Amino acid sequence: MRTATALALGVLLVAAAVVGGRAAAGTAAASCTPGVITYGGAQARVFCGPAKATLKYQGKTWKFTQGSCDKLADYVSVNIGTVVIGTSTKKKPDYFGLTVGKFLGAANGAKPARHDGTYTGGVVASEHGGKGGPIVNAELVKITLSGNRSRGTFSGPVSLGTGKVTGSFTC
Repeated sequence: MRTATALALGVLLVAAAVVGGRAAAGTAAASCTPGVITYGGAQARVFCGPAKATLKYQGKTWKFTQGSCDKLADYVSVNIGTVVIGTSTKKKPDYFGLTVGKFLGAANGAKPARHDGTYTGGVVASEHGGKGGPIVNAELVKITLSGNRSRGTFSGPVSLGTGKVTGSFTC
């Protein structure tokens, strides 16, 4: 339980840092306006841009579109959809988040993700259909970056419950 709470906090810390940050990189689709909004009484951040992800869990495949990728010196962060920070009175919208490398809230000893390669540890979280989605166990997630850190794959067991999550992303 402590790991799941720490992981969820890590996702929110990275997403919150982006909430206060710059607009999404890339050309956003006409139907997407990036920025901070109020959503069901809570603060939320809408991400737009070319990023896409596919997540597979318990025989289902979820697709996420219109997101941003931030490739900083020590980490890569992918955010797609809308992340709600806090408690909303509305059903939460779809969201996918992945962060790998040495970032605020990363586990002690996290290695910087400065190059393509395979890294253990990181954050993978999702929200789908307003029912919540799987959060991958931070210590056991494996994330492989390629294409100058512009795409990758991920896999790992869920933090709460049973099963494994796999998927991919592109920036």
